[in-house]
Amino acid sequence: AQRRFYTTLIGLFAVAAIFLAAAGIHGTVSYFVASRVRELGIRMALGAGSGGIVRLVVRRAARLALWGVGLGLVGVRASTSTVESLVYGIGPIDALTLVGGCLLLAGVALAAAALPALRAARVPP
Repeated sequence: AQRRFYTTLIGLFAVAAIFLAAAGIHGTVSYFVASRVRELGIRMALGAGSGGIVRLVVRRAARLALWGVGLGLVGVRASTSTVESLVYGIGPIDALTLVGGCLLLAGVALAAAALPALRAARVPP
């Protein structure tokens, strides 16, 4: 019963962390777009297409996600011994779980960057 409680608690914290990551990436990318509206408008006036602007913004979000994945993997390595006693059915460093988490973060980053990227693509030249 206690193990199930801890597993549920860790799951809830994981969901909260995903929402916090999405909010943080969305806020950072939105700030990036808002602070560079003039530059984005000049790029559009000089011939950059909407796709190029979207790629610029999404690349920024991808860079943030890569930093998050890297720091997360360092955190996993550092906390393996503590978490090992709380989880059931997986090893201390399970490749499928790590890859799944990295892919989940990448998806969350792209989803969080979608709205600011589309907003940036509509900046008037």
